[in-house]
Amino acid sequence: MIINENYFTKKFHINVVLEFTDYDFEDMREFTLKVGPELEEVVVRDDFLNSHYYGIFNLMYELC
Repeated sequence: MIINENYFTKKFHINVVLEFTDYDFEDMREFTLKVGPELEEVVVRDDFLNSHYYGIFNLMYELC
């Protein structure tokens, strides 16, 4: 996770958050996921790669 915050004045500032996850499973015999309200099963065999990236930018002004 990367977080950066900069103040331009006492009341005006920005922050930036960047985050990522990366899962890589190789040669799995079986990987079962239960998803959805009905708890459906998803079965993955062999290799599985999952990546997730997230970013947010906040522009803030303090009223007090």
